Order: sequence, then structure tokens, then C-alpha cells
Amino acid sequence: MKIQYFVIFFLIIFSISSCSVYRNRGKIESNKDIKTEKKEIEYTYSFFEGNKQKMLGNLNESGAYFLRCIQLFPDRAAANYEFAGILALSEDYTRAIKFAKKAYDIDPNNKWYEALLISMYKSSGDLKESSLLLEDMLQKHPDDYNSYLELTDTYLKLNKSKNALETLDKFEKKYGFSEALMVEKNRIHISKGDYASARLEVQKMINLEPKKPTYYLLLADLYAEEGKQEKAFGIYQDILKKDSTNGKVHLSLSQYYLEKGNEKKAFDELEKTIRSNEVDLDLKIKLVFSYVGIKNSSNEEKKQVYKLVHILLEKYPSEMKVHSVYSDILVKDKQYKTAKKELLIITKNTPNNYSVWEQLLYLDNQIGDYKSLYQNSTKMLEYFPNKAIAYFFSGLAAYQIKKYDKAAEVLENGIDFAINDTTLSAQFYTMLGDTYHKLKKNKKSDAAYEKSIALNPTNYYVHNNYSYYLSVRAENLARAQTLMEECIKAHPKNGTYLDTYAWVLYMSKDYKKALSVIEQAYTNGGKNNSIIVEHYGDILFMNNNKKEAIEKWKDAEELGNESKLLHKKIIEQNINIIDVKPDSNGNK
Repeated sequence: MKIQYFVIFFLIIFSISSCSVYRNRGKIESNKDIKTEKKEIEYTYSFFEGNKQKMLGNLNESGAYFLRCIQLFPDRAAANYEFAGILALSEDYTRAIKFAKKAYDIDPNNKWYEALLISMYKSSGDLKESSLLLEDMLQKHPDDYNSYLELTDTYLKLNKSKNALETLDKFEKKYGFSEALMVEKNRIHISKGDYASARLEVQKMINLEPKKPTYYLLLADLYAEEGKQEKAFGIYQDILKKDSTNGKVHLSLSQYYLEKGNEKKAFDELEKTIRSNEVDLDLKIKLVFSYVGIKNSSNEEKKQVYKLVHILLEKYPSEMKVHSVYSDILVKDKQYKTAKKELLIITKNTPNNYSVWEQLLYLDNQIGDYKSLYQNSTKMLEYFPNKAIAYFFSGLAAYQIKKYDKAAEVLENGIDFAINDTTLSAQFYTMLGDTYHKLKKNKKSDAAYEKSIALNPTNYYVHNNYSYYLSVRAENLARAQTLMEECIKAHPKNGTYLDTYAWVLYMSKDYKKALSVIEQAYTNGGKNNSIIVEHYGDILFMNNNKKEAIEKWKDAEELGNESKLLHKKIIEQNINIIDVKPDSNGNK
């Protein structure tokens, strides 16, 4: 069996290498040059294996086989060509050029060798060498369609527009005139500001297809771009006589009237453009967006924007991108509830559109519709069970509607999906801290707040709430004091933070310092906050200033503080025992 395989293998090898081996057979046999014959066999085997490994995607192995071929016979073009190709795939252009050039020098009439060398020069940025070889390629192969276009592109990159046009002229003589050729030529003419030549190219297309309005429109647009608006206007009118609903003409007329300062006519023409069938939807959407400036727009301009959008909605009721445009405009106009309806239409029809779901959740949160936020985030999780933001909003919504157990569950399930987003992870831990606090799971709450602070040390909202909860429980007051000192250092005139800091000091029985801090809270906006004023009274009382303490308690009641405990303190003129006091935000 092994002998049979060996025979078959060499039959294959010799059949592949028949040309090269048989070419030298007579010489080998006559000279009995066994060494050369062995080199031929090894060359053929290596060349075969090199191609095999290349097809398998093993570029290193393939390159090694082709390099061995070159070591055996350095002047064989095929091996140099193949090795250059492998180097090119590895983006080793310097070495690739060396071997591609060797292949080309050995056989300069081989089109593929020259094409590879051209490609290598272009990839390495040597456009000059590339252009010289392309010129040579066209001399040898004048029927090579792609070489004309490639040479034109190379000339343009070299800023040789004259050479590029000459190449396109040769192309035209060989293959005839076409719309694609007109576009390519006019790209060059217009870049040079040569509108007269550009119009001549368009006129050629008109002569070829005199009934096609597109070319007349191109001619008119060239006049307009050159500043000859009246010439352009005349052509626009001629086209409309034959095709009154041509949306592209109405678009050009809209620009014409805009430049003339006639905004009303410009809008009328734009409206006709939006209603037309010739202009594609994506361009219409761009046109509507270019017209949008809701924030600083007059009422008339807003009406115009909404009119254009409603035309799109009537014309394309099942196109979700139109509903998306409408929702974006509504959000800019702060019409959040109507925008939300549009987003719901999109999620119903394209439930796998993640960005729309995300927009919907942010809108629910913006509006403060937490029942809706809970429903929509829960629904979103059915389609995107790996998205952290859906879990976060679901947890936030559950917390706001007082489903604290559900909030904890959802936040715990989702937090691992935010592992690569430090900001979002910190928000998760903040929400978990708030939720555990409501569930009276103090150890878990404290741990969550600590993790949030570690991830985002400058979120002073967390510092404040966490410190206050610690003070109410009279636990870890040293930590609470440290956190509040950081808060005050960052925000020395924030009345809420000053109030919490004063309360932490109060619970630490540092009444004198607490008084100094609460006075600052009072003068920094706290005099109108019934809770801060009550705290001021409590601290005054503990500093043996009973008369002023009672005055502050009365002031707090007049500010709307309806606490029974506060009323009792006023009646009894005594602080008694304060079990739980709210902070200046009303938290307890």
C-alpha cells in the first residue's frame, strides 16, 4: 500500500512538472546530472506545496516553500511572483516589491507579473513608479479596460489632471462615450473650475440620449454652480414643462430660490421635492434634517419642519426610519410624550433595534414615567438579555415604584454586564445601595455604596446619602465624617451637604462644630429649607441655646414642616429623643 502511494505521488509530481523536467530531460540523461534532476523534483514539490498551503491560508508555510523554490532556482519568475504575493498578503511591501520586480524583470511581457508590481508600488505609496508601469501596461495591452481607469486614478492622486484627462480621452476613443465616463471627466473639469468643458461633456450625453431629463438637469446645475443662475433657471423651467413633478428639478429650484433670498418659494420647492417619487427617501431625510433648527426656530419654521415630516409619514407610513426622524425632531422640540409614541411604533415593528429601545428608556426616565419605564425595560430585556442599560433602568424604575425586592433582583442580575463600563457600574452600585437601604439590609447597602465610591470617588450624591444613613444608625461615624469632609471640600457652599455634615457631627456629639457647620448650611440656602431649619434648632438646643432653638423650630413649622415630632418639640420646649430625622432632601 505504501509503495502504491509513493508511485502515485511521484506520478502527480512529474505530471505537474512535465514542462520543466522534460525540457531538460535530454540534457539530464545525456549528462547524467542527477543533482540537477533532484533540484527539479524538489522545486516542483515545493512549488506544489506552496500553493497548497496558500489555499489553506497557511501563509508562513506557503512563503517558506516558495522561498525554497527561489533558493533552488533564483531566476524562475513564477516562484518570485508567488513569494511576492505572499509577502504582499502580510503587508511586507518592501520585500514584496523586490521579488515582484525580479519576476517582472525575468518576464516583462507577463501581464500578471506587471500587475502585481503595480499593485505593490501603489500599496507602498510609490504612485510615480505605479503610473510608469501602468503606462507601460497600456502600451503592451491596449485593450486592458481596467488599466485606463487605474492609470487615471493614479494621475489624479499625483495631481496630474491633464494626464488623467488624456487617458480618459484614449479610453473614449477605444470604448465610446458613456455616463460613467462623463462623470469621471467632469469630476476633473469641475475640480479645475473648468465648467465650459464640463458642460461639453454633458452635452455629449444629451446628444446620445436627448429625451433623458437627467442630463438637462446636470447642465442646469453646472450653470448654477458656475454662478449663471438665470441660465440654470431657464433650463429648470424647460424640464418642468415636460415633467412637472420632477423632484430633482424642484430640489435644484429650492436651492436657487434660497440663494436668491426667497425663503417662501424655496420651501415650496422643497415641499414638492419631499412629495416626489424621483428623490430617494434617504436624501429626503437628509433634506429634512438640514432644515431642522427647532431650538432657535420661529413658530413658522417649526410648522414648516413638521409639515415636511408629516408628508414623509403620509408617503412612507411603514418606513421606521421616518418615524425615527419624527421622534428625533420631537425630542429636540421637547415634545417627549409624542416622541415616545413614535419610538413605541418602531419597537413594535423592529423589536431588535437596540438604539431605539435605549432612546425609549431614556425618554421614560426624562418624563418621569416610571411605570412605563419598568414595562419597557422589562420588555427590552426579552430582546437584549445581555445589555446592562436595560437592567439598570428596570432596577431604577422598580425602585421608583417601590418594588424594592424586584429592584434588587434585577440590579443584581444585570451588574455583571456592566463590568467594562466603570461609570455604569458605579451607578448600579449606587442604586443597589439605595435599594438595600429601603430593604433595611444595611450591610449590603454599605458595601454597595463603598463599591460605588471606589469606582467614582467624585459622586458626592453617594457620599451625602451614605453618610446620612450611617449617622441615623449612629454607625461608622468616622467614615461618614471623612466622606462629608470630602464633599464640603469639593462643594463648600452646598447647603444640603453642609446640613448632612452638621448632622453627622451632631450624632458624633460634636455639638460645637456641628453648630458652626449648620450655620453655614443656613446661610447657603438653608433658611428656606424646613428640614435644615429644624436641624439648626436641634443643634442650638444641644448647645444650650434653648430660646433660639425654639424659634428655629417654629420657623421650620411655618416653612411647611408638618412633622409631629417637630410640633411636640415646640409644645414641650424640649428636644426629647429624636429617633429618625429626615435630611434636607426629605430622606429618612
